[in-house]
Amino acid sequence: MKLNDNIATDFGSLVTLAFMTFADSEDNSVNFDFMEMELFNIISEIKSGKPYETDYFSQKMMVIYLQSFTTGVVAYQSSQIPLQSIIKKLAQEVVDKATHAEREYCRTIFNDFIQKLSIGFNKPNLVSMFSSCAISLDLRGKSKSC
Repeated sequence: MKLNDNIATDFGSLVTLAFMTFADSEDNSVNFDFMEMELFNIISEIKSGKPYETDYFSQKMMVIYLQSFTTGVVAYQSSQIPLQSIIKKLAQEVVDKATHAEREYCRTIFNDFIQKLSIGFNKPNLVSMFSSCAISLDLRGKSKSC
């Protein structure tokens, strides 16, 4: 589902943060490429409404999107805000800006992605941090507290 730019930026930053957290020091793992492709598919879907393609243009656009999302995440991290607070803030931004259908989509995609990251990188201990603070998005438009 293509999301409007405001929601796509916050949600893209949230999934990028999740990937960065789970993939930390895992770039040589056997599942890294697969999980990175999952991230690319989510980002392509929310930005263009289409699955990621490996053509030149799609690859260049992915670089731009990831730079944007990563810059936002790094800015939060460099301010020494605790990770759970960053997750909660990004999730709340999505909730505040999204329609019911967009919240449902983001919640489903995010929860599925977190489970895949947990399995792919064998880090089940990180799931609760993301699922309890993030897109446990309450579909009435409020984020559940961490």
